[in-house]
Amino acid sequence: DESAPLHGLVIENGSGTAVRDCDVTIVPQQVPYTNDRHPWEATTDVNGKFQGERIRVGSFVHAISHDRKMAAIRKIKDDENTFTLELQPVGSAKGRMMSPDGSKPIANQGISCGFGIPAQVGFARGGFTFGIGNPPDGSLGFVEFATTDADGNFQIEHLVPGVEYRVYVGRNINFRDPWLTFNVENGESRDLGEIKAPKQAAKR
Repeated sequence: DESAPLHGLVIENGSGTAVRDCDVTIVPQQVPYTNDRHPWEATTDVNGKFQGERIRVGSFVHAISHDRKMAAIRKIKDDENTFTLELQPVGSAKGRMMSPDGSKPIANQGISCGFGIPAQVGFARGGFTFGIGNPPDGSLGFVEFATTDADGNFQIEHLVPGVEYRVYVGRNINFRDPWLTFNVENGESRDLGEIKAPKQAAKR
């Protein structure tokens, strides 16, 4: 059977308190030659629990509290049907986008910031094994968007601590070539400083 039951529990890190009304999103890893890339969403009940069904491939799950002050990301293995997510205080990041030569700020430029979900290789289906030799790079999941202001400043919110974020200018994403990568700690407001934009941003 290609589908599997799923049972999850969302709690606060440290206290172990169940988190109700938490938004949960599960994204399967990209599998070559299939269309199994549809995210699955749920909301936790009063006991912090949720359940559903997913395809049997490696996946990543993101959960964020209703007030968007705590969040978590973790991987789910192919055969992992029951798991717990521990939410931590979210962080944020700010910066200033400058022209490629650093001479002036770039205003009104969209930014995409998300978590890199790698492709799954060696996935078996119907007697065939996919993703050997030339797997796709992956996809960007759990994306937060921002736009630079008149002075090139931007702010990215609701970031999960301890994971690497990939940032792209605009929404045309080349998975292998992010504009920048960074992470944040629990509750951190990180200042990325002034960052030179890629050349294509100045030509838009």
